Amino acid sequence: MAQFTKEQQNLLNALEGIAADYRAIMNSVSKTVKFDSTQFLSNDQRKIVKRNLGFPFIDINDYVTDKTGQIDSSNLIQTALDDAVQTGIKHVVFPSGCYLIKNTINVPAGVILVGQPKLPFKAAFNLDFVCFLIDTEQSINKDAFILSVGSGMKGFAFYWPKQLKTAANPIQYGWAINTKAEPSQADNITVEDIMFTNCYRGLNVDFGGQWNVKNIFGQTFDIGVRCDRVYDVARLENVHFWDFWTGGNEPAKAFVQKNGKAIAIGKVDGLQMKNIFAWGHKNVIHFTDFGNGPAWCQATNVMSDICEVPIQIDKANIIQISNFNGTIINPGSGNAMIETGTKIDGEVSVMGMNYYYSMHGINVKSENGVIKLSNITKRSRAVDNTDIRGYKVINQSTAKVFIDESDYNDVSGIVQIGSNVIWSADENVSDLFINFSTPHLLEGNDGRVTAIANGSRFNLQGGIGVLTQPLPSINKAGIYLFECELKLNNASNLDSGQFYLRLSDGAINDIILPSLAVDQFHINKTRLLVPVIFRNQNLQLQFVYGTNTGDCSIDVTNLKVYQMNDVKVNQSTLDWLHLKQPNSLHDPAPNYNTRNIINTSVSTVIEPDKTSVVNVIGLDPVTITINTAKARKNLIVWIRHYDYNQTSPITVAVTSGQIQDANGFFVGDSMNFTATGTNALGFVFDGNNTFCITVHNS
Repeated sequence: MAQFTKEQQNLLNALEGIAADYRAIMNSVSKTVKFDSTQFLSNDQRKIVKRNLGFPFIDINDYVTDKTGQIDSSNLIQTALDDAVQTGIKHVVFPSGCYLIKNTINVPAGVILVGQPKLPFKAAFNLDFVCFLIDTEQSINKDAFILSVGSGMKGFAFYWPKQLKTAANPIQYGWAINTKAEPSQADNITVEDIMFTNCYRGLNVDFGGQWNVKNIFGQTFDIGVRCDRVYDVARLENVHFWDFWTGGNEPAKAFVQKNGKAIAIGKVDGLQMKNIFAWGHKNVIHFTDFGNGPAWCQATNVMSDICEVPIQIDKANIIQISNFNGTIINPGSGNAMIETGTKIDGEVSVMGMNYYYSMHGINVKSENGVIKLSNITKRSRAVDNTDIRGYKVINQSTAKVFIDESDYNDVSGIVQIGSNVIWSADENVSDLFINFSTPHLLEGNDGRVTAIANGSRFNLQGGIGVLTQPLPSINKAGIYLFECELKLNNASNLDSGQFYLRLSDGAINDIILPSLAVDQFHINKTRLLVPVIFRNQNLQLQFVYGTNTGDCSIDVTNLKVYQMNDVKVNQSTLDWLHLKQPNSLHDPAPNYNTRNIINTSVSTVIEPDKTSVVNVIGLDPVTITINTAKARKNLIVWIRHYDYNQTSPITVAVTSGQIQDANGFFVGDSMNFTATGTNALGFVFDGNNTFCITVHNS
């Protein structure tokens, strides 16, 4: 790319001054060569004079005579670009006007086309602009401009005169701007300040890297910007597509809403996107595989308004999305802000998403891949005071989905809270539970359950109610994984739209799995996998539902329960299940000695040679003894009690030794005390409790 002096660059960036400067120069030149000042030089003479004067650009006026869009300028523009290569003057300047294009124009390597540096369309701003009127062959394979390595276009509008708003199906023209489908031919291209007014396909960047595309505006029918085979870091910034051209309820608008993709991304390595917006399209961004592989990229500051599925992820390598918000066109459709295909293959992370007027946040349909989510927020009431209810996250398949939030009442399917927690289904204990193979008579609900294949159908009848299904007792406290499949029948009969499943052990452990009849989700069979602590013998399933005017039922099939091996329980697992130790000692430093007691009638001794953490989940009395033989100056004991029902108060007992200030040690308190000799401090916990004990020796 040619380097210019400051004065020359200012000349390029202030096209409104070019005409005045040119007239002054031509007056001087005409007097010098004894031309009358009113006499026009031929194009060839003007070219020679300008080159002799050191003009830093080629003026398209010296080639094209018509700027009204009446006469085809394709060949004349191509000649100017070819001359740019021959002369080494790589900038070709287009003064304001309309230029008719009937044939493909190939932009040579290193040549930059410069139009109006202001906003490249007139549209109510009364600005001068440069517009290409595209009337090429009506073929998807016929492009208007093709860029080569190091070339570019800055400050142009595009318009297709034969494209009609009233047509239900637009004319399928080729790309407005394309790149050569050859290795490295899209390297270092520059495309800036471009307006695609009624374009079928806008910009296609293929087979290159290290390019810069920014300030792209317009309304396209099929794809606005497409990227594929980008093998080096590239940048796409400030993209704005909206329905300014179709407006109203024109048939063309409906086509864009159903088909339009503002940005389509295939194989890219390190693509950086920021400041992306689309209104009235099908997708803001569509991640896919065009046959060359999926995307490794990041997108930040993305906004959607009235789009069908703002971000569609069919394939992924590594995709990172941050600061994403907006709306969809029809919340009643059940569409989500982000949806996946059935097999994405890669990893997706979403950090910071805020949405409203959309029923769901993220709908994962993929059978594989990893999706990590954080800071997902939802506005439950739209601007028109309409309640928009649904899920932050839905996982309909078997992909690994993590969400770094403690509130999972707006989550459905196999979604794990906390990406650092690993669950393991070690022992199948389903035989301890109801196998749902025969009808069951429920207390107070006789005759409301019928047998179905490998499960039961619970009939939801009458007004708002709770249908309770007791589960058999278990003989061992621990972490269990509850798995089943749900299908809601005749959901439209639930007038209030309320339905959810609650899995409870009668204490703190209420696992809420919400659903709403209006979201159409449980009409399809949904697999659930929920980790839960079982600590007592009052296990039950509860179906909570709203009023219904007709038949309505829930099918529960393939019920399975697994127990997690005690040795695989770690602090992250218990933190997820709300067993958090005091913040002042919540430190993952390696000098922590963490143990988990998840059993019956277990006693343990803590040797406080370093900070120790003991998590206790027990059915029967459990004794914890702290050996004070290794006590230092300060031996600090923290205890937290997690039996919210307070049915089994904690018992503290001193087994031996001289303990200063031992009396008055209550739940949640901490004590500094000094111990001597080999004495010990012991705690005895009644059953049905959960505790976290931290001992800090310093």
